[in-house]
Amino acid sequence: MSKFCTQCGNEIEDEDMFCSACGSPTDPQAQHNKNQQNINQNQYVNEPKGPCVKCGSLTPFSSNLCNSCGEVNPHKPKESHSAAIVLGYIFSLFVPIVGIIFAIYLLTRENPDVKKHGFIQIIIAIIIMIISLFLVMFWLSYMNSYSYYNSYYY
Repeated sequence: MSKFCTQCGNEIEDEDMFCSACGSPTDPQAQHNKNQQNINQNQYVNEPKGPCVKCGSLTPFSSNLCNSCGEVNPHKPKESHSAAIVLGYIFSLFVPIVGIIFAIYLLTRENPDVKKHGFIQIIIAIIIMIISLFLVMFWLSYMNSYSYYNSYYY
């Protein structure tokens, strides 16, 4: 027999501890018992469901929330974005404007390690841009001091 979530009205099963639509708990005491039961069972073979990456309980692949612990996207593995990280570092060193674009892309990802690389790339790109600005200013002042009109004698 099904029941309905008190927060959003979504239909939930009797054994669900959290609503798969809004994530609100259905019964706090039963949640503890369900977690202990899932730890002891380990029945992942031949099930149309998959284990949650956080608590290991079986949840439907169609659900965005784990029914036992409330984890968002329980089946979605964390993406590494390694190609964007490498390209971001290369461009941050040699073409800082493009490096900042890669860094902003990395900062918008969910993985905290990827966000860390995006933040580092922004700092590297800003430092390279400041150094480049000082080098251009130094070069312009150097070239201005050796202009043709400064060495012309009357």
